[in-house]
Amino acid sequence: MAKLGDYIGGGGTIFSALVDARATFGARKLILEDQDRNPLSYTDLIRAAFALGRRIAAMTEKGERVGVMLPASSAGVVTFFALHAFGRVPTMLNFTSGIRNLKAACELAGVKRVLTAQKFIEQGQLHDLVDALETVATVTYLEDVREKVGLADKLFAAAAGALPLRFASPAKPSD
Repeated sequence: MAKLGDYIGGGGTIFSALVDARATFGARKLILEDQDRNPLSYTDLIRAAFALGRRIAAMTEKGERVGVMLPASSAGVVTFFALHAFGRVPTMLNFTSGIRNLKAACELAGVKRVLTAQKFIEQGQLHDLVDALETVATVTYLEDVREKVGLADKLFAAAAGALPLRFASPAKPSD
């Protein structure tokens, strides 16, 4: 069994650390709860990551840096692991940085797509920020992506949840 030190500058990936934690603490262990008080277990998180990640993978390329502009939430965590599971690089964007800095960060990191949530944009009144980001990247709303998750994605996620390291994209810790 790997230890945290193995992942920090060591031999495992962040996604494999999640899978190892599930093996250590139990597949049904509740680890995350959203603002509506809906808990997720390790297995729920892994399955959700595979279902969402499959849809995101269809619109991105392996190794691509994908911007993530979400609040600290279940959706943010699922998106983060979804990108890792499919060999994409989550590039976390802090909406409080301001328009100029976010655009510069996207350009510097080579971000071509930013994932966010309509609800987050509405609540934060961040429409001007989205308009500015759309000049350097495609802004995609997770609500739209989730609508496209179908039966095939759910079946894939169920199988991948049972054997996640067999379904995850091969990766190195440096990826």
